[in-house]
Amino acid sequence: MTVALFHEAGPEAVERAGALIRGPRRRLAELGAALASSS
Repeated sequence: MTVALFHEAGPEAVERAGALIRGPRRRLAELGAALASSS
């Protein structure tokens, strides 16, 4: 996605997209940390 699309979509859409991106990444990081500590 481009910055232009984000500007057209509006700040609430940008925030929602950011949450969708950050959410799974945070869970993956937590899972990775759990696996690293258990091994």
